[in-house]
Amino acid sequence: MMHRRVSTQPFEFQSDFSAPRAEEPGRIDMPADEFASLLAQARAEGLMEGRASAASEDGERMQAVSDKLRDALGDLIKLAEHLEAASGNDGASPEVRALIKSAAQRLVDGQGDLFT
Repeated sequence: MMHRRVSTQPFEFQSDFSAPRAEEPGRIDMPADEFASLLAQARAEGLMEGRASAASEDGERMQAVSDKLRDALGDLIKLAEHLEAASGNDGASPEVRALIKSAAQRLVDGQGDLFT
């Protein structure tokens, strides 16, 4: 971000609210094109900061979704281990069924979050 140094002087309050005279010290005269340029620069810097903030928020949201999907993959690994251990048993145990449902729900929720 680019900053410009501007010097100013305090405004002398006048009870009649008249504008300061041109010969008074502290008056700032600036050509219209320079003033317009300063306004355009301030607007551009504000837009850049807004975009950076939005990108940061999107990055945090994507990280949260990634963390949820990583947890789901961990559950799938646990599921695979339980299936290997239960290969001699008839059917899947309630713990295996619960892991399957949990992993499926997390994956479905996580994928939906990617597009919101």
